[in-house]
Parts: sequence; C-alpha cells; structure tokens
Amino acid sequence: HMINTFEQQWPDEVDLIVYTENCTPSITKSNVTCIDLIANSKHCKRFIKRHKDNPEANGGQGPHNQGIWSPKKHFKWQGLRFSYKVFSIQHAVQNIDTEWIIWVDADTLTHSAITLAFLDSVCPKDSMVTHLGRGDKYHSECGWVGYNLQNSQTQDFVQDFAEMYINDTMFNEKEWHDSYLFDVVRK
Repeated sequence: HMINTFEQQWPDEVDLIVYTENCTPSITKSNVTCIDLIANSKHCKRFIKRHKDNPEANGGQGPHNQGIWSPKKHFKWQGLRFSYKVFSIQHAVQNIDTEWIIWVDADTLTHSAITLAFLDSVCPKDSMVTHLGRGDKYHSECGWVGYNLQNSQTQDFVQDFAEMYINDTMFNEKEWHDSYLFDVVRK
C-alpha cells in the first residue's frame, strides 16, 4: 500500500528505493526500484547472524534491560527488528547519489499529492536532518526522516547511528529501537 500511494501521490521526479527482505513488491512506475537489503548490507547480515537467536535483542528481558523491561513495551528492546531500518538508511546514504534521502516507513500511506515545493519546505538546505520531533518527553517519530547529503556532517551522523548496531553499543542505551537511538545520536 505504501508503494501504491507513493506512485499515485508523489512527483515522478522523485525516486522511491524500496529496501526489501525476501519479497518482491508490485511496482508500476519506472521511478520505483528495489534493493535487497540482506544481499547488499554486510552489516545487516552480520547483525542478524549475531542476534537472530538472542531473546534480549528481540524484545525479551535480559542482562542489559533488567529492571526497566516491560512486556507491554517490549518493542523498546527489539533491536533486531529495527536494525533493518538503520542498515537501509546507512546503505542509501552511502550509495545513492542525490541531494536528500527521505526515509518513509513501509506502513506510511500518502493520502494527498506531494509537490516538489512541499519537499523543499520540509527539507531546508541549511539542515543536516529533518524529522518529526515530539518534544523532550518522548523519542522522535522516525517514520519520516530527511537526510541532507549536501551537508558534510550527514555521513558521520548516519554512520554513528549505524555503529550502535554494528558494534552492539545499542545495549548500553535505555532502549534499542531506531527512534530512541536516532535521538541519542542527534542530541
């Protein structure tokens, strides 16, 4: 549904790169392509191998989240689940030649026409990254994030973000999902 609404509502001048894992989505427009994340990200492949059978990295209780873990909020510790997103962003930033990478979650539907003028307004040239903040009491909403590849610090920001998963330092943080860790790096 995300791809379908993109094809209907986004300008043809904007490309959509879909990162997939063991699926082939239906695509009808030439500005939409797919990249197999597992085949193209050695870091993702290694992270999955290290943690696919690690209950703690999959939302369970363990030594790194003891005392704060909650069964009702287990998503906070699903590092494996959210690593796919971070490794997709890292791959895109390192390999796609464009001014901006805009991450849009797969469960996002575009209900209205997107214009180039709108994209320019939410991706100002003087910003390194744009996102949907929610104040200081809760982590950012990272279902939509823009990364300015014209900014010299963006590559470092994304690399620092990915290295929390690459080096397993995410376990040193209070939560291990992408939105929380995005804020750790941002702050």
